Amino acid sequence: MTGTPQARKLGLKPGLRVELEAPPDGWALSEPPAGLLAPDEDGAADVILAFFRAAGQIPGRLPGLARHVFPDGAVWALWPRRAGGHDSDITDSVVRGYALDLGLVDVKVAAVDEDWSGLRLVWRSGSRDGDPGSLPVPRPGSRVPRPGPVSVSRGPRPGPAARGLDPCPCPAARGLDPRPEAWTRGPRPGPAARGLDLEPELRYCELVSRSSPGVPRGRQVTSGYQVLIFPLYLDKKTMTTPTGRRGRHYCV
Repeated sequence: MTGTPQARKLGLKPGLRVELEAPPDGWALSEPPAGLLAPDEDGAADVILAFFRAAGQIPGRLPGLARHVFPDGAVWALWPRRAGGHDSDITDSVVRGYALDLGLVDVKVAAVDEDWSGLRLVWRSGSRDGDPGSLPVPRPGSRVPRPGPVSVSRGPRPGPAARGLDPCPCPAARGLDPRPEAWTRGPRPGPAARGLDLEPELRYCELVSRSSPGVPRGRQVTSGYQVLIFPLYLDKKTMTTPTGRRGRHYCV
């Protein structure tokens, strides 16, 4: 792979104790830095590269690996890379789930090479003062991805009649006059009968609707038989025009 050198991705530096745990046959570090050391006799190391082929291997091996890097080391949990054409039930989310159960946190994810992806796991700062021998063991398969939800068909929904509803919502079937004008509460007196001066606003509305040049444009919103004349230069604070008029709501 081109790009960042492998040793830099893995954080390998001279003097670090590095262990390859269950690597595939023939696998080796690419251009490792000089001065890397072997793990101690008890297995303690600064960096462990652990290779997992299936999610079921993680709960049995990860706790022991975490103890070997306590408190300041890191475990690289590696799994077959799907982008490299490999099939695996492991993802970064699966590894992260097991790690969180142990008090580990992930700090980096990377493609180690063309065939392996990895997640770098370190001890949570609040867990470094404890005893690594008392680690909880993740439940086997607790983080293995399960099949997605199965779509269950509930069958056709019963019609309105089966649910006790009127199957015919049309006005005529319900004894209503189908004409929209018959649905009002009765005739409303016009503007003149209510003491309103309609003529200036109607002239203004007519001019605006024709988009005559030189006339301030307004906005006319029609809903049923109501017309709202709302000049664009209306003052939003006082709701009045510069001449003191207010936007009016008429029923015509």
